[in-house]
Amino acid sequence: MPRLSVIIPIYKVEKYIEQCARSLFEQTLDDLEYIFIDDCTPDYSIKILERVLRDYPQRKAQVKILHNEQNLGTSATRTRGMKLAAGDYIIHCDSDDWVDKDYYQTIVQKINETHAEIVICDYIAEYTNKSKVVRYDDFSHPHDRIRMKRQLIWALWGTTVKRTLIEEYKIYPPKDINMTEDFNMLVRACYYAKSIANVHKPMYHYRCDRSDSIVNTSKKSQKTLLEQRKSLQQIVDFLIEKNFDAGEGILISKRNMRDFFLSINDYNNWKQTFPEVVDYVYNDASIPKIYRKLYKLGAEYWLLPFKIYRLISTFKKSK
Repeated sequence: MPRLSVIIPIYKVEKYIEQCARSLFEQTLDDLEYIFIDDCTPDYSIKILERVLRDYPQRKAQVKILHNEQNLGTSATRTRGMKLAAGDYIIHCDSDDWVDKDYYQTIVQKINETHAEIVICDYIAEYTNKSKVVRYDDFSHPHDRIRMKRQLIWALWGTTVKRTLIEEYKIYPPKDINMTEDFNMLVRACYYAKSIANVHKPMYHYRCDRSDSIVNTSKKSQKTLLEQRKSLQQIVDFLIEKNFDAGEGILISKRNMRDFFLSINDYNNWKQTFPEVVDYVYNDASIPKIYRKLYKLGAEYWLLPFKIYRLISTFKKSK
């Protein structure tokens, strides 16, 4: 039976780490490797983790708690854990999330059935007042995931990858990029993999509205958006180098990246980011004609069409 290694970076999660750790230690799957990595968290996250671990003595030998000498960020922290992992497959868990008890057992069963190099799982998006199940399409080949038009999150916590695939092609998160590192790494994994399988049983609980998370506190940061753009550009360059036609999937990712700058009123970066998207939007018949015209005018000429386009888009979303 293949063994899983679970990588869990820890930083400022003292409110959530107990729920996360207990959900991990109570797994129905016995043979697991847990690698927790303290990225110099300034709170009591590690002390809470150590206290929780004492309640599960049967798991103690399976747990490694590592400490970075300095704050490295999520990408470098994940990479450290991945290079130390001994399992046949690697998956990640964010330390503010939690999993159902049979999550990893179900993944291993799918691996045994299919021998897939990558396994993708549906998940539950958790909000303060509601939960939403998110389901992925079935993919006959890993390349289908890259070409998929429907934009769903690329998540290391929802994707199990064979360790030998990672090691052979050096598929690690990009250095010095701590946003969308999942997307960057998993596109490359899907490019090199030959087989993929889906688990259509949502068991991972992804906390979406944590106000102090990196994703939410950085949502309107120009620095963060520029980092995300850099990550996407790396993937665009990678696919060009491999002469891989990603179809509309990558164009939609480019458009989303470009339009993120709308949310912070950064017209210059909106205009400069992936300008080839303008023609794609203008020729997309599914978009109302007025939007397409204003989008193109805003990109080519002056600021007013851009402002009108954004105003109409905001109004449309609020309805």
